[in-house]
Amino acid sequence: MDPLMLLFLLIAGLTDADNVSTVNWVSAWRGESVTIPCFYSDRYKTHVKYWCRGHYRDSCPPIVHSDSPQEGKVSIRDDPDQQVFTVTINNLTAGDSGYYSCGVKISEGSDVGDRVSLSVTDVHSDSPQEGKVSIRDDPDQQVFTVTINSLTDGDSDIYSCGVKISGGSDVGDWVSLSITDGKMSVLQTVANEMHSM
Repeated sequence: MDPLMLLFLLIAGLTDADNVSTVNWVSAWRGESVTIPCFYSDRYKTHVKYWCRGHYRDSCPPIVHSDSPQEGKVSIRDDPDQQVFTVTINNLTAGDSGYYSCGVKISEGSDVGDRVSLSVTDVHSDSPQEGKVSIRDDPDQQVFTVTINSLTDGDSDIYSCGVKISGGSDVGDWVSLSITDGKMSVLQTVANEMHSM
């Protein structure tokens, strides 16, 4: 088995025989590609696998599924021998950030699956300016700050801040920013202590 897939398997923690499991949180740079593994038990080897965007799997239409594996920049590949299917998203943009679900189609009964959060990073400490967004790292104070200039209503969204872990699972948290009539409100503040998503 690919060492990276083994790492993902350990992170995902597929322990229940009925489970479909994936990583909880993935971050990637804008313009790059990301491949996300979804692990399943032996009983689902012949079932159709799918990938959809949305907070709840039962209400999000599939983007791709294993019997129609390509849709635009998103593709899916099933490997029954390893009991894993992988989803690849190419040419990532900030608009690709959000919740996704990997699922297994059950002909009689409810589908099974798991959810993953994808964060596409516009700026990072090695490249601290992108348009009106900038980032500043202060290792001595153990904090980094992100500044967005010239805010508009269109900047309202859910954002994430994260720390890239080489050879491991990134850590981070989410913040919801709302801009209405030029007034800003933060709906969910970032926790002081970073945690694995």
